[in-house]
Amino acid sequence: MAQLLYEKHSAKVHMNITRRNMRLCKQIKGCEPYAARIEPFYAELAEKKKATELAKYDKESAYDDVILYDTDLDNSVRTLLEKSKQYDRENPGRPVLIQLFPDGKASTIIYASLESEPDLAMQLLARLDVLGASHVLSSQSQTIKANIDKCKAALSAYNNSITLLKAAEAAEEITKSNLRRQYEFNYLDMVKEFGKGNADRLFPAINTSRKPNMVEEGNTENKATNIEKTR
Repeated sequence: MAQLLYEKHSAKVHMNITRRNMRLCKQIKGCEPYAARIEPFYAELAEKKKATELAKYDKESAYDDVILYDTDLDNSVRTLLEKSKQYDRENPGRPVLIQLFPDGKASTIIYASLESEPDLAMQLLARLDVLGASHVLSSQSQTIKANIDKCKAALSAYNNSITLLKAAEAAEEITKSNLRRQYEFNYLDMVKEFGKGNADRLFPAINTSRKPNMVEEGNTENKATNIEKTR
């Protein structure tokens, strides 16, 4: 008996099996119309699968930018901490370090989550502004602000890429379902027209082995969508 496609089968399996089925149908006289019937569904899935792959790439690229600009922000905060210590050594009096970093360290900011760090850095920037534009440390304000803006923009782009990926995956699933339904319709109609034995010959077996080079592709682990800073 011919094996039909199921939801659990990946888009890669759907496309591979359908491609083989179309090739067989084109070799048997009278079966060519069945290849033509399913080919548009195959083409649409190929298009949606490619869109999903591009969306995954865009998400990965957006995350790379998040990490890149987060590192720049970390470094600018560290620089301010170091310069604050130097300033206090050279200017006895009320410590500037404690005014800027109440806990005396930068780790509260730089080890915060990627999403919360820009806001914490903005609070640091507000404390720096209190020192006044004439203060020697105020020169660090522009660099920190620029890095905060880059981080926020990168985070926004990353969150948008997640939304676009989910939309692409949903569109791919719908297209898979349409192809799967037409594949079954073709089989049932061919059984009626040519008999079950003849129809079965044109629908390849689906091998779901996890061994390399088999039809089914290996499942990938689901990635968490929450942004966490790893160090």
